[in-house]
Amino acid sequence: LQLDALPGASAYRVQITLGEDLDRLFYDRSFDQEKLQLDASAVPDGSYRLRLRGIDGQGLEGLNAVYGFRLNLHPAAPFQIAPAADAHLIDPMPGFSWARPDQAASYHFQLADKDTFEATLLDLPSLTTEKVVLEQALKPGTYHWRVTALDSAGEPGPPGYPLAFRILPPAPVAGPPALDAQGLTFHWRKAEPGQRYGFQLSMDAEFAQTLVDSELDEPRYHLASPQPGVYYMRVRTIEADGVAGPFGSSQSIKVPGPDRGWLVLIPIPLALLLMLL
Repeated sequence: LQLDALPGASAYRVQITLGEDLDRLFYDRSFDQEKLQLDASAVPDGSYRLRLRGIDGQGLEGLNAVYGFRLNLHPAAPFQIAPAADAHLIDPMPGFSWARPDQAASYHFQLADKDTFEATLLDLPSLTTEKVVLEQALKPGTYHWRVTALDSAGEPGPPGYPLAFRILPPAPVAGPPALDAQGLTFHWRKAEPGQRYGFQLSMDAEFAQTLVDSELDEPRYHLASPQPGVYYMRVRTIEADGVAGPFGSSQSIKVPGPDRGWLVLIPIPLALLLMLL
């Protein structure tokens, strides 16, 4: 409880009673500051009255201020296991799981694209298991989920804490690399407005040492005058806020060496000339 400072008060007395009966006192404590920390973890749910008064420097107590409140701490909100807070996920159909708190008989699961949960994408009010598996893929973006536990009478505890997670954009679909007289060209499907591309080019399939590691605005990359060898490429989508999705599968192309067949023909004219001599 955060109180406004009471003129002349050097301390405060807090008393809590069950229901409307102010004589059924079960909490009585004094505080010497305006911020009062009350431990209600062992207090059963129910309606209570809080009686509060100031104490001056001589220990004299003033008039009562009485407030009513309802305590609703049980069942406790489940501990959410997966997806973890701020997780970045590749699978657009993630599974959700949570722990089972004491006194929980069922659960209210909610999934939304805003942490206010004013409008939900999925609302399951009476689950009896500690998991949810989606039946429809989510689009790339940020989502929020929470779980509220209910007791055997169907009464809910405090709402679960909203956890955010993100579905990453899929990798662009790449076309086959093209090799012509102008060089080596890689291209892929254009992404959504505002998205960019992460492009890597390497001469080893593990991309241990990349020749190119760039962020591009256009869905293509051109390499002029490539040296002979096998080239590997892969590409991923980068969102407008800089969050990158996974790389797609790599593609490879072999750039052949120059035609050295004329070297084989050199000994033949020389042999004919020697025969004429």
